[in-house]
Order: sequence, then structure tokens, then C-alpha cells
Amino acid sequence: MTWRYEIKYLIEPEQWFQLQQVINFHPSGFRSAFPDRLVNNIYYDTPDFTTGNDNIAGISERRKFRLRWYGNAKSISDPIFEIKIKNNALGRKENYKIKDWDEFGNISNHQIPFQLEFQGLIPVLQNQYLRSYYVNLENKFRLTVDRKIRYQKALDRPMTNWDYAHEDERIVVEIKFDAKDLALKDEITSFMPFRNSKHSKYVTGLLMCY
Repeated sequence: MTWRYEIKYLIEPEQWFQLQQVINFHPSGFRSAFPDRLVNNIYYDTPDFTTGNDNIAGISERRKFRLRWYGNAKSISDPIFEIKIKNNALGRKENYKIKDWDEFGNISNHQIPFQLEFQGLIPVLQNQYLRSYYVNLENKFRLTVDRKIRYQKALDRPMTNWDYAHEDERIVVEIKFDAKDLALKDEITSFMPFRNSKHSKYVTGLLMCY
């Protein structure tokens, strides 16, 4: 698995036009890489929120567990169980396709290696956002823009009614690149007029919902 860096910016809604100008006129030539789409996540944690607390505490080596699918939240299509592994500033993902999706908590251990790591995990948070995708001309730096972010507690099965969800109007921008391209980082970030952030959607959702 490739280790990569992620640089995040948390942007206020009134900065939306400025963000669009930055992307459109960035010297690296960012262009749309993929049509906008809805991203749906169900986060898993222990009952006492071990991974959430590790994130808040800034533990250098930590993991995050989530089920992800794209499109309408009412229809879970081709879900992928992701383990997001963090080691200081570097991160990587392990992805496992879930073939026989049933209900919320029924990710059977036989579908995911290393069964013991998944004992005690329960669904705790569900979120959804609209994501835009960009890539620079050299195809080394990816930029995503997440907006219309909303959160709600995870119950016994996926929630399709978002009427009472907690909404976050802020915009999350992420610049992602492989570890081998670290020397090129300043060519990209020096043209970003925003302050970078350690923002975590998972932690934000926990604090909003719990």
C-alpha cells in the first residue's frame, strides 16, 4: 500500500468563490478528474470511542474504520470497508469489498482479514457529503472539495432520513500526494491562501452528535 500525505483546509462558506478562483487559476493546472458525487460513510468504533479518542489525543499511530459507498444513501451499492491507517503525517488505506451486504452491523469477519482486529467494533456515526475531484497536470497531486456535510448517529441500520441531521456548512479541502512527491509540496501549497487544519470529519461528527 502506498503511503501518502494529506493536507487539509477548513474553509468558511463565504470563501467559496475565492476557493473556486484558486483552483481555476492555480499554476499547477488543476482540472476536474471525476464528476461530483455523494460520499456516504458509516464509522465503526468501540463502545467507548477508542479510535475517536486516539484522534483527539493526537496519537501518532492510529486507525479509523468505516464503510463507504457512493450515491444515494437509500441504496447501498458496492460498499467498501476501509481501514485508514495513520502514522504521524503519513497515511494509507486498506480496502475490502463487502460482497454480501445485509444490515448495518453485519460485516462478517470472514470478508475481512485479521479478524481479531475487528472484534468489538460497532457502528457509531453516519455522514454524507458532496465531493468534487481535481488533479494537477502532472497527475501527482489530487485535490478534493467536500461540502454539504451532515452527520447523524448510527443506529441499527443505515439511516436514509436526514431531516434531523447535524449540518456543517464549512467546506473541507484536501490535497493528497504520495510520500515520494513531498519535495514538490510547496509548489502546490504556496498558492493556497488558506490556513491548513487537522480537521477530522469523524471527530467533528462525534462532537456534534454525542
